[in-house]
Parts: sequence; C-alpha cells; structure tokens
Amino acid sequence: MQFLTVFSSVIAFYIAFSIGSNDETMSPLFGSGFFTLNLTVLLGALMDFLGALFYSGKVEKTIGENLVAGRIELFDVFILFFSVATWLFFSSKKKWPVSTTHATIGAVLGLGLVKYGFKGVAWTPLTFVIAGWAASIVSGFLGAIVVYKIFEKIVLERVTGLFVRLKVTKISALLLLISSIVTAFFKGGNDAANATAFLGLLCGDLFIARFIVGVGIATGLFFTGRNLVGKVGKSLIELNPSMSFTIQLTVALTLAVGTSLGLPLSGTHVLISSIAGVGFIKRIWVNVETLKRIFFSWIVTFPCSSFLSCLFYFVIGLFHLP
Repeated sequence: MQFLTVFSSVIAFYIAFSIGSNDETMSPLFGSGFFTLNLTVLLGALMDFLGALFYSGKVEKTIGENLVAGRIELFDVFILFFSVATWLFFSSKKKWPVSTTHATIGAVLGLGLVKYGFKGVAWTPLTFVIAGWAASIVSGFLGAIVVYKIFEKIVLERVTGLFVRLKVTKISALLLLISSIVTAFFKGGNDAANATAFLGLLCGDLFIARFIVGVGIATGLFFTGRNLVGKVGKSLIELNPSMSFTIQLTVALTLAVGTSLGLPLSGTHVLISSIAGVGFIKRIWVNVETLKRIFFSWIVTFPCSSFLSCLFYFVIGLFHLP
C-alpha cells in the first residue's frame, strides 16, 4: 500500500506537469506580439499555481465524488493516475495537444464501468459534464464573435488617426494582459482538479495536494509549455492586440463560469474555438490542418483513456494484493 501511495503521488505530479506542458492559455498574449515568451509563461505559471491552490474545490467535488456511484479506493486512484499518465505520455510523443480533462473523465468512466458495472457510473452528472464540453466550444466560437463585434462597434470604428490608433492598441494590450491573468487563474483551478480530486485521498490533506499539483502545473508550463504557447500563438492565425483581447476575454468568462459551477472544462476547447471564431468574423486565414489535428486529439482522448482504465484495472489487478 505504501508503494502505491508513493508511486501514485509521483504519477500525480507527472500529470500536473503534463497539464502545464499542454497549457496554451497564454498563447493570445504572446501571439499579440507585445509580450515576450518568458514573461508570458511566467505570468501563466504564477496564476495557474494560485488558481490550483485557491479555486479548485468545486471541480474537485464533481470529478472525485459525483461521477462514480461507488467508493474510490487507493488502488483505484493508482489505476486512474496510471491511465491518464499513460495517455498523456503517448500523446506527447505524438505531439497531440490533448485535454487532460477528457483523459481524466474518460478514466473515471472506465473505472466506474469495470468496477461497479453500468450502475456504477453517475450518468446524469456525466451527461452534464459532456454537455458542458459542447457548450464551451459553442461559447468560445460564438462568444468571441459577439465580443469582437461589440469591441469593434464601441472602440475600433471610432478610431481615427495614427495617435488614437496607437493609444487603442496600447489599451488593448493592457486589457489583454489583465484578461490573460484572469484566464490562467480559473484554468489553473479547473485543470488542477483532475489530479487533486484523487491526490487528496492519498495525502489526507487537500491543501497539500493542491500545492503539489499547483507546483507541477506551474513548472510544466514554464519549462516545457512555452513550446505550445509559441506554436498556438503564432500558427493558427495572425493576432493583433484587439483580436487577442477578444479571444482571451471570451476564454476568461467561459472558464470563470464553468469553474464556478464545478464543470471540468477543457481550456483548449474554449481557446481554439475562440481563435476560430475571431478568424471567422475577420475573414482571415486559419490553419485548417492544425485545427484538424487538434480536433482529432480531442475526439480520441475520452474513449482511449476509458479503455486504458478498464485494461489496467484487469491486468494490474491480477498482481494486486489487498
């Protein structure tokens, strides 16, 4: 049991590190061209940590208590972490920007089915979560369009002259910075729950679990997530501060509402759909091939992590001594 506890804690930190490594939340800030990559990821890492520490409770409850009808034990936690970590490791090798939330919920679903059967899954809360995923994509796409049109009507259409245009650009950059900080805070709280919901069972103290996971996410973003921030910020569409602010504000509002409601959302969903929304309304080129790869990784993550959870429960269970 002690080995499972230690090993599960190590895997939980790896999952948290992977969450940070796959965190592209700050991409619009970097893509605007007003902020360096180092400053961008440093701010993101700090706010991710604070969000994990202070605002992950409601999503923790949804993932850890509301999705499986039966009791989750130490061995189950190990299976969940091992399944999610395996899928994240495989995806990183493939360079797929997968959703840790999808992987975690999928693994929980697989565990509930294999351990307790069809009745072991709380289908109503699970349906609510999946509906939240769909709604977040729609919210990101349509929200970005609405926010941009409002910003354009109130501000951009009234801009005349070079001096005023420069002033608006600077104000947009400042608003972008603020909305990026808010976004990172709520995303940190939402994403951290994928690990803290179960790590708390091992530590016996949720604050310690949140601290460990917060550090893992922050270090993952700062040291390896910078590659994804740079890629997403520059590869989908060319962003200016006004467009970036529109995208980031949409993501911030969506994640703030979702996290406050206890919905485990994918920040990747919201961000990419918001970028696509701005690209659509501005009628500018969007890298369709990149979008296809992203959508593919979203689709396969949920069933694959469910399968891995079932598989590992049977295989590892053969050697597990109660």
